[in-house]
Amino acid sequence: MRRIPIGLLGLALLGTFAPRVSHAYDDAEQAGTYAVQNRAFQLKHELNASGGVLPLNAFVKGLTFGGGYTYHFSDLWAWEVAQFMYAKGLDTDLRDELMSNFTPVAPTLIESVEYLGSTSVVVKPFYGKFALLNQSVVHAEMFFVLGAGFVKMKPSAFRPGPDFGAGMRFHLGGHWSLRFDVRDYVLFKDITKGLSAKNELWLALSIALSLGGDSK
Repeated sequence: MRRIPIGLLGLALLGTFAPRVSHAYDDAEQAGTYAVQNRAFQLKHELNASGGVLPLNAFVKGLTFGGGYTYHFSDLWAWEVAQFMYAKGLDTDLRDELMSNFTPVAPTLIESVEYLGSTSVVVKPFYGKFALLNQSVVHAEMFFVLGAGFVKMKPSAFRPGPDFGAGMRFHLGGHWSLRFDVRDYVLFKDITKGLSAKNELWLALSIALSLGGDSK
């Protein structure tokens, strides 16, 4: 029963302030003033070092270590020229159980990632800032990637295919930032025998250094 008066009070306050907000917005629009601000950090040459995981393989999980180089044409577009990662395989309990209970299974029949790489187009449409514990302002952007990649599988197979994903960047200052990437590598097993594909999901946290850019 207490929620009804509170809801009515909220509607009354909304009805009171909405015309004022609308009127203020109209005045601002007519005056040509907007609240959109330019980016505080402009990137140019970006180097990053990353650590990540490959969680999809039920038999062998992967820990990745690597890095990459990205050239930023503008605040909106960039080219991730190269991203390359080595993978350290970690056997799961399921693999150990399979090897123990089914002796005819050869270890070479279980594939795992040895290393992977890609080159991708990057688009960065979202940028903003927020307060951290009401003590500092954090500048961040969201980006999307689409490109071509490859994965070297153990024991010997190379798997090409597209890669796509998204990520967040948190600026630490004029030259340093933290990146979180989520990327899907679509890998074709043998294009001569049809488009049979598998997926490798890559989750990574990176420290990035920007050179040649500008900060305001």
